[in-house]
Amino acid sequence: MDEDSRLRREAATSLGRLVDSDPELQGLANILGLIATQLRAGNTEIRLACARTLGTLKHRVAVPALLAALEDADTLVRIQSIPSIPSIQSLATIALN
Repeated sequence: MDEDSRLRREAATSLGRLVDSDPELQGLANILGLIATQLRAGNTEIRLACARTLGTLKHRVAVPALLAALEDADTLVRIQSIPSIPSIQSLATIALN
């Protein structure tokens, strides 16, 4: 893995950890587009980190990217995407009620 790829993976992972540690940082959801792009375009390690982070952010905008990741060539990326989708959709349902 080159240095640029390593930094992108670490950035996605760190964002997920920040949101996990401080719920008030849910405002980081505005970076979803960048993470979703890397989920499609990054190498396997970056895609794994992005799938985890999108699940951690728990924002309904992430659902299409996670659904697309279910078609990823790498099994681990597909598996990482699965648990995030229902938790995000249930949060969206609660918010609509």
